[in-house]
Amino acid sequence: MKKNYRIISIIFIVSFLVLSVPSCSLASSGTSSNISATTKRVSDETSSSFNLTEELNTLKEKLVNPPVITSHKPFQELSSNSGKELVIIKGKSDTDTSIALKVNGVLIDKKYTVDSSGNFETGDGVEIVEGTNTVEVYAVNADGDKSDPTKLTFFLNTQQDLYFMIYENADSLSEISSQFYSKEIEPLVYIRGVALPLVDVFLKVNDKIIGQTLSGETGVFSFSGIQLSQGSNIISAWYSSGDSQPSTQVDKEINVSKDLVSPDPSSLTGYIDSNGNHLSWVQSTDIEFVSYKIVRVDDPAKNPHYPENDVIATITDKNILNYTDTDIVAGKAYFYTLWILDDAGNLTSSNVLPLPTPKYAISINRLPVLQANIIARRGWYYEYFELTNTGNVPVYIQPILVWFLLEPESDKNLTLNPLWAVYIWDPSTGTYYYENTDIREAFLADWVEYDSSRKSETESIILDPATQRVTTKTKTIIDGDTKTAETINYVYDANGRPLTTTTIVMEIKKIGEENISKRVLILNKTTTVTVENHLTGTSTTTSENAITRAIVAPENVNSTVEPIEPGDKIKLVIKIANVAADKDDKIVVHFNFAPADSSGYYFMEDIISTGDIFVTSSGK
Repeated sequence: MKKNYRIISIIFIVSFLVLSVPSCSLASSGTSSNISATTKRVSDETSSSFNLTEELNTLKEKLVNPPVITSHKPFQELSSNSGKELVIIKGKSDTDTSIALKVNGVLIDKKYTVDSSGNFETGDGVEIVEGTNTVEVYAVNADGDKSDPTKLTFFLNTQQDLYFMIYENADSLSEISSQFYSKEIEPLVYIRGVALPLVDVFLKVNDKIIGQTLSGETGVFSFSGIQLSQGSNIISAWYSSGDSQPSTQVDKEINVSKDLVSPDPSSLTGYIDSNGNHLSWVQSTDIEFVSYKIVRVDDPAKNPHYPENDVIATITDKNILNYTDTDIVAGKAYFYTLWILDDAGNLTSSNVLPLPTPKYAISINRLPVLQANIIARRGWYYEYFELTNTGNVPVYIQPILVWFLLEPESDKNLTLNPLWAVYIWDPSTGTYYYENTDIREAFLADWVEYDSSRKSETESIILDPATQRVTTKTKTIIDGDTKTAETINYVYDANGRPLTTTTIVMEIKKIGEENISKRVLILNKTTTVTVENHLTGTSTTTSENAITRAIVAPENVNSTVEPIEPGDKIKLVIKIANVAADKDDKIVVHFNFAPADSSGYYFMEDIISTGDIFVTSSGK
């Protein structure tokens, strides 16, 4: 129809030109002769050189119909994950034409054919970009004549890529590859990924939608406890923002294989020479073998465990059965284990191999005394000791106050007490490893054997501030390995007459024994409660017995000196303060130092001693 309109328009224009020439003869008579001559000339030219029918046919042949688009509407919104998209345009055109394109004003250097049925297709796609795109489609005939364009407008909305990872669990975040050897027949996995913020994310496993969650403000989303099956599993995720097309679905394939058997343990052996510590082991028989892991620590209190401790070598060749550790300090003890890992993450440890055998030992050197051991009140006495780690492992040092003697014995009722204060001090750091500012009684209940002749007794009372009546009376008796504490509570009426008296007697018998270089303390505790009612003259008595057993440290210890490397030294000072001792009062202090490991185990056979330290008060 549009073609017919153009032909009619052309005929109308030509007719107008032809008919307008004679009309000029209506002008003034003064120009009639010229107009006649012109009319004759035009008439001759029209009759001899201008053929209206021929011109119309020529114009008709040059007219090309615009193509008709069947694949898209004039305006269409599309979505993409990459910021670009290929659009395949289909349509119809005259059979004697081809198709040309302009994309966003740029002519594409390619023409597309029209088949014998008048169909065409841009098979390799037309690339559009994010935002608004204008595509002009032309039909072109054999002479190169072009039709008016058929215009298409595309708006490309770019979506953020969705991606996700699959992990064995949320704690370790150990990523699962395409092949997953599992200890479980139907393992549970953890999925974590990123999409657009605050959109609905969907999860599908093996063509079944099993989860939906809302992504966070940063786009992060996760799914926990996702069950997989043996064999192939297709895990898919996509998101939808509600006001646009869903994102492109992202698929991952995980093949699950069952591996329930842990590798057999291997025996680890070794020796030392000038080249280092040599390790060897028995070959793994696990058909799903992944690697050998050699783990090393230098603290025997630690179990060299994978992956908690240092892995010094990873060996993926099952046939390699030895390794030499050259990164060592000669003479220092190291502790090794060999771990065998398989595809499912099963792992088995070898024995712990020490090279060389660990030795805990310290020595002590008493440095020259720089002052007299007679000090005035509020004075200080210093005695220096140098401790050396003579073993081959890092060693902690535990100070222990073995005993002290006071001459004369302290009287707790004296207002000038305490008489002495004792410290262990590191002058290089200012750290105090032992501090006792109230030297009036001490005993090693849990460390050394009891002195059966040793006996002490203390008593205290508490008065009611208003009436000055006794409300509580406590007596403590230590007799060898037995401690008895008797507490009496008094209750009176408004007139001061006794109502009830409650007597609690707690007897604790301490039994010490050695076990793995530690003191094991057994407490046999008996508690007897007697309540006497003075109004009725009756009394009731109940008794309870309990036995506890625990590994304990000595009572008279304080902070442990941090580990000293083999060969290193530390200087410690025994400080004694004369707080309020009278003239010729004396104190004798004796400390031990026990080597210990990081878990607090003491090596009693290697204890060293300061010997007796004597101090006398000048009384001034």
